[in-house]
Amino acid sequence: LAHTCGHRFSCNNAIFWEAANTGVAETLTMDALAKDSERVCKKQKVCALKTLEGVERLLSECVETRNRILALQNSSAEEPTSSAGNAGDEMEYLHELQRKVHELDFLQQITSHQKDFQGALAKLKKTVDKHFLPDVSKALRDQPFDKATLNEVIVQHLLREGKFELGEQLMKDAIVQLPDGYKDQYIQMHQVLEQMSAFNLKPAIQWTQERRVEADTDALACLEFKLHRLQFVQLLHKEGRAQALSYARAHLSTFASQQMREIERLMGCLLYANRLDRSPYADLLSPGLWDEIRHEFSRMCCSTLGQAQESPLGVAVSAGTIALPTLLKLVSVMQAKTQPEDWNSCQQLPVEIALGEDFAFHSVFACPVSRDQVRWYQQVWKDAVSFHVKCHTDSGTLGRFHLQATADNPPMLMPCGHVLCKVSLTKLAKGGGSRPFKCPYCPGEATVQQCKQLYL
Repeated sequence: LAHTCGHRFSCNNAIFWEAANTGVAETLTMDALAKDSERVCKKQKVCALKTLEGVERLLSECVETRNRILALQNSSAEEPTSSAGNAGDEMEYLHELQRKVHELDFLQQITSHQKDFQGALAKLKKTVDKHFLPDVSKALRDQPFDKATLNEVIVQHLLREGKFELGEQLMKDAIVQLPDGYKDQYIQMHQVLEQMSAFNLKPAIQWTQERRVEADTDALACLEFKLHRLQFVQLLHKEGRAQALSYARAHLSTFASQQMREIERLMGCLLYANRLDRSPYADLLSPGLWDEIRHEFSRMCCSTLGQAQESPLGVAVSAGTIALPTLLKLVSVMQAKTQPEDWNSCQQLPVEIALGEDFAFHSVFACPVSRDQVRWYQQVWKDAVSFHVKCHTDSGTLGRFHLQATADNPPMLMPCGHVLCKVSLTKLAKGGGSRPFKCPYCPGEATVQQCKQLYL
């Protein structure tokens, strides 16, 4: 690629390409695993089906032979003089059964299907062993670790998930101290969640109304409306139009200014009281709405308790799981270099690890001057996945990617009000701290000393 495009790649760019290839390899690996898994499932189903058919045929032949022998024995009881001949017939029936079992060759058929199934299973195991490293310790960094803080985080996670006995035992073993009443708050939360799982929304509505008296926020109001909406639909579906309409008059009118469109939909449901599941409003009966409201209620409870809406331990483990393949590849590339770098000495990752919007907990600034490099990065990654890598840059050289502001490259506020990253400002000023330069977006001029750092 470097020869074709005429670029000289730095160490970071080489690692970037290794990471891009890692993304391609991971896609192919998952495709191979999916195919092998489907093959194993098909072989298992065929093996189970053929085995069941063979057993049923054997059972049918045995039952038929048994019935014939019983019929002979009954006839012998009625005519004792023919008992000797009947004994010979019984032996003939048994020999005939033996011949049929031999013709079925049931054992050979089962063995053949089992071999196919075991072969597919062995291939899947080889694919897993080949592409998934059992040892992930290479990605570990020698960093000081506060075990007391970790124990506290684990205890908080257990209490948050309702594992109270396990959390209390860990508190005793690890000597973890939590504020008074900390566990009681989560006990109350899980009591309400249990009622919601039993389709009883009254405790959740009461809890929300009590919190709105203390602090009436938009989030609490939205949660209460969703609870009332579910209760309205439940009443309409089970008890009829009159009960639902009475409930709406009592509880939904206070939300008219913010939720009028949703209230109009609920009023439309009244026309389909006895056939709501076959109406344009059938989505309001979706079981997924109950899962969503339980999750939202749990998040709101944690927020009102001054805790993170998502479990810090769960977020850390999930983010680490997503980043682990790229980190393992990064470490192997760094160790394979002519002059290996120490993984523990890296202060900043040379590659971008996309964790998704769910893991963005603070503001992010992307320098507008570096947008060409951002577009180049996105296009290269997209093309690398499709194995058609094309390089298009105006300058003919590939520099560092300034996708987002970092501690080493913070956003800087210019006197005119526009914001650029520090590296872009330095380039515009051509390295001179006192040399004025023109803003890329307005006629204003400034020097690097006049620009102020912004903290996200």
